[in-house]
Amino acid sequence: WQLAKEKKPDLDKRLLMTPAVDLDLLLNYYLTFFAQGGKNVLTDPLYFTLTFNIMQRSHLITIYAALICLPLIFAFFHLIIRLACGGDYPETGLSLRLLLIGVFFVSANAFRVQFLLVCGKTRIYSRIHVFMAMIGLPLIFLLIYSFSYTGAAIAAIVIESGIFAITYFTVKKLSYS
Repeated sequence: WQLAKEKKPDLDKRLLMTPAVDLDLLLNYYLTFFAQGGKNVLTDPLYFTLTFNIMQRSHLITIYAALICLPLIFAFFHLIIRLACGGDYPETGLSLRLLLIGVFFVSANAFRVQFLLVCGKTRIYSRIHVFMAMIGLPLIFLLIYSFSYTGAAIAAIVIESGIFAITYFTVKKLSYS
């Protein structure tokens, strides 16, 4: 977003809905598309629909990639660790699988977080993350002290699932009000 904002300062913040994975690939296309001959994407229904469809397609591609990659990494973690580290490390495998659960919560929550930001609800977004940081930081120290880096992975799951739950109910509440 920052890169796009530097290239085109008047870019609308609704473009934050673009998934981060696709931003580099689609950045030039979006910038040239939005800069065409004074057409306003937000007021011209044809261009708004086209833009929305492009963003929706790129979001679906990201979801499908996650649904394919995460279970494969989860299933073949022994092979991945053996190739990357040169041996079998069971505790590392456990931590990798736990961190993948955290990645699942982050990717499942990405659209809701972007929705909060695009709707101008940055104060709610900040409060959710500050609240979870107040819970998460002591939890991280406690679990790292008790369980080493496996504890850090468990703390990451707790923090990300908490952010997911609070954001889910907040967005649900906003959409019904």
